[in-house]
Amino acid sequence: MTQRILTNANLWMPDHRVLAGGAVALEHDRICWVGQQLPEAYRDWPSQDLGGDLLTPALIDCHTHLVHLSLIHLPEPTRQAEISYAVCCVK
Repeated sequence: MTQRILTNANLWMPDHRVLAGGAVALEHDRICWVGQQLPEAYRDWPSQDLGGDLLTPALIDCHTHLVHLSLIHLPEPTRQAEISYAVCCVK
């Protein structure tokens, strides 16, 4: 499907507003329009009703822990022990 409309969504906007009853037009899996009043040009596109679900921008978790950066300067045996400790704590 190259064109579709997601309708009846609560849209989290970049300025932290929530647009109730919003819609998003997608073409080739890229957003081409966002708003509340669907323009005539998109009205014939296939649509999916989101039933009032909240639609947010994608979140990217691009962080690191300072302990990992500090491990670079440690001798190999110590570095391996610290990494093992970190893995055990996460489990």
